[in-house]
Amino acid sequence: MKLRIAILLLATSTLAFSQTTKATDHKPAEKKSAAPAAAMPAMPTVSEEQAKLAKIFKGSWTVTGKTEAGPNGPAETATGTEKNFIGPGKFSLLTDTNMKFSRMGPFQGHGVMYWDPETKNYTGTWCDNLGPCATQGIGQWEGDNLVFNSEMKMGGQTSKMRQTYSKITPNSFRFTMEMGDPSGALQPWMTLDFKRAGAAAPAAAEAAKK
Repeated sequence: MKLRIAILLLATSTLAFSQTTKATDHKPAEKKSAAPAAAMPAMPTVSEEQAKLAKIFKGSWTVTGKTEAGPNGPAETATGTEKNFIGPGKFSLLTDTNMKFSRMGPFQGHGVMYWDPETKNYTGTWCDNLGPCATQGIGQWEGDNLVFNSEMKMGGQTSKMRQTYSKITPNSFRFTMEMGDPSGALQPWMTLDFKRAGAAAPAAAEAAKK
């Protein structure tokens, strides 16, 4: 009798344990797949137009030139240096200029020139010690010349201005600035010739050997 009771109690206990285990047991939580990472936008690349700008003007230059007599004063000569180097990400060309004009005296300027892919033209900003910063205007290649057209305010009046980079070679180029007169016509005002620093050294050395 005791054996039967013991067997019955054991069976009852086993059944209860089994049911309790089934009640508390559950499937492991399914792992949720990680959400796909958002695609990173493609990094912008340097345009051919900007690369061309850097190839032509990057480097150190010596400068000689002159201004024409006009409303701003008599004609004068100018000498100095300029350094052009590539800006962050290669998306701009930075300029530092140090010159001396025979009448105006010391001249320091800093500029940023770049290709605008939205408007499809060159543009830039120029700051110097002679006045407030100003835009360089809108630039495009016209044949072998890079030409910027803009407007400037002087004496309460707005006049046109044109800046042209011409006679471009690997070691030299010319910069000219034309300004509008009271009639609106553009008149030559400044001509500067740039020569790559050190470019004449090899030629001079060869000439010395002869």
